[in-house]
Amino acid sequence: TKLVALCDVSGSMDLYSRFLLQFLYALQHSFARVETFVFSTKLVRITASLARDSYRTALDMLARSETGWSGGTKIGASIAKFVAGWPRLVDRRTVVIVLSDGWDTGEPETLGDALRVIHRRAGRVVWLNPLLGS
Repeated sequence: TKLVALCDVSGSMDLYSRFLLQFLYALQHSFARVETFVFSTKLVRITASLARDSYRTALDMLARSETGWSGGTKIGASIAKFVAGWPRLVDRRTVVIVLSDGWDTGEPETLGDALRVIHRRAGRVVWLNPLLGS
């Protein structure tokens, strides 16, 4: 089984982003087949950084990079970019985890279309929403 994580680091996720990245860092170091991406207004693959750097170094790199950390949210556009840019990462043996509160400033159709593609390709899709129930 392979794991692909797509983590929202936009402003509305500020309270949860560092914890979720620490969780993803632990996953990356506990399992062999993990791919990790973060997004706000754009999608950035961070697999290599999480694999080679300490958690603190990886977090500092992300804060300096152009991830749009703490910015707006374009979930649909980011997931659509993932679908188009990394189609071979997702197959029937892949679990895709989206970590997001679902607040999106983009078109709902873009998100729906991208998620339909992922659902068709992946073995399982899990959406973890830290605001669910609050």
